[in-house]
Amino acid sequence: VISVWLPRWPIDRLRRERLRRARARARPAHSPAAEAAEAAKAAAAPAPVPFALVAPGRRGPVLWAVNREAGAEGLRPGMRLADARALHAGLVTARADPAADRQGLERLALWCNRFTPWCAVDGEDGLLLDITGCAHLFGGEAALMDEIAARVTGLGVESRLGLADTSGAAWALARFGPAETRIAAPGGAHTAIAGLPVEALRLAAEDAHLLRRLGLITIGAVEGLPRASLARRFPCRERGSAVLARLDRALGRQAEPIVPMAPPPACLERLALPEPLIDRAGLDAALARLMPGLAASLERDGLGVRRLVLWCYRVDGGVVRRAVATARATRDGDHLLRLFRETLETVDPGFGIDLAALHAERVEPLAPTQLSL
Repeated sequence: VISVWLPRWPIDRLRRERLRRARARARPAHSPAAEAAEAAKAAAAPAPVPFALVAPGRRGPVLWAVNREAGAEGLRPGMRLADARALHAGLVTARADPAADRQGLERLALWCNRFTPWCAVDGEDGLLLDITGCAHLFGGEAALMDEIAARVTGLGVESRLGLADTSGAAWALARFGPAETRIAAPGGAHTAIAGLPVEALRLAAEDAHLLRRLGLITIGAVEGLPRASLARRFPCRERGSAVLARLDRALGRQAEPIVPMAPPPACLERLALPEPLIDRAGLDAALARLMPGLAASLERDGLGVRRLVLWCYRVDGGVVRRAVATARATRDGDHLLRLFRETLETVDPGFGIDLAALHAERVEPLAPTQLSL
């Protein structure tokens, strides 16, 4: 499992939205002189200033998220706006929009289906990607992590990644692990997270504070205690101790299933494109290359498709999906291509489509038939 932590997601999401609106209003530069003028204008832009998103709080407005410059001034999320103004009078603020943040995070999770069909949103600032059986397509686990980090950074989003056998260990490594050891060896989650602080177990603030008061600073120290004493010391929530439950999930003793944003397909065929597609002809050619491979997979498994979805992943982080359905199961590639003919007219490639995937979302058994004598 790869955990993708987006430490400044609300700020990055707002910046991307404003940039997208500016690009939509601006005319494309067709001449070298115009491109040079745009580059000079970008170079002359003012330096970033402390900026924060503000949300309502119990005792007045509080900081919801801060950028790197505001963090350098000592401002932190959760701080009252009045206190933040006292520390830095020139703080620039805007209203937070948690609903838009959530929608943007869900769109990003769908975009991450380009790496694995098993992606989920993790809280308010993270993603979980189950990469079982997918890493070899990208040259291994380390290469896949580098690919994800580079792609997310290219979208203008700050990120940190962790990889382990369990979601809890991957979460801990992404947020608290050192940069050089964010990949746990197979079966080595215990060793990888033993030296991390107790907050890496995703505990409630009061539980983490109590552990530190007892002198238990690291996960290894907590794991070394008798389980019975831990269960007695900490309040029970739902079924048993919250500390033991979090510890067991991080070490793989207790299952923690990942619910994907989109149902994983029964069959999948993907095509990475050397150059982004920007026209209909290129999209038709990509679909024509995907269909034979999917039909062969269906025939090998004795299946026919009832619902087929084409996923188009754009270079700007957008995802376009177009689906076709049939009245009965089929794996006739030519017939399915004809069904896509009209629906592809509505695909907006944006700044280009650099990966296409064909998902057989609904399949049924289909016995082989003799077509001719």
